[in-house]
Amino acid sequence: MVFETKEVISVSAVFQDFHLRPVAFIWNGRKYRVISILGSFQNQKGKFRCYNYAVKAQNGDVYEICFSTEDMSWSLIRVHSQGDIL
Repeated sequence: MVFETKEVISVSAVFQDFHLRPVAFIWNGRKYRVISILGSFQNQKGKFRCYNYAVKAQNGDVYEICFSTEDMSWSLIRVHSQGDIL
């Protein structure tokens, strides 16, 4: 099941080898640990940059998250779940 959203989330990230790397995030009061980054890309939104990541969490689901330099915030864009989302 794919669930599309545009919710602000809290993300823990590190800089590794000169790249931003999300390691965990909180969504709906629950913490998700990132076990792998499946892909990433950047795009320009006017004069601002967006850093997009497809990450696999410890629960096996895939989450698409984005960091925007416009307001320095993280958003959850899409959830690819094997079961119920909530």
